[in-house]
Amino acid sequence: MKKQNVVILGSTGTIGLNTLKVIDQFPDAFNVFCLTAYNNVDLLEQQIKKYHPKYVAVQPSGMEHIKRNGRLSGVKLFDVNSSLE
Repeated sequence: MKKQNVVILGSTGTIGLNTLKVIDQFPDAFNVFCLTAYNNVDLLEQQIKKYHPKYVAVQPSGMEHIKRNGRLSGVKLFDVNSSLE
């Protein structure tokens, strides 16, 4: 069975954390494709390390923190405040 890509909006919040718990129960069914978070950068870094998403969006100060700590490993990092237009 092909894995379904999943985008988790607010991955460090209650709903995001519970969604990731469900994904953990079905590792062959889901691929965490993108994570977004507002300001819980420490938890977001843990999630990046565990799930290896292709994309991550976080506020600007969080971007600097993640870049400084070298936790990207091929992840494309975006500012949650920017527009994709």
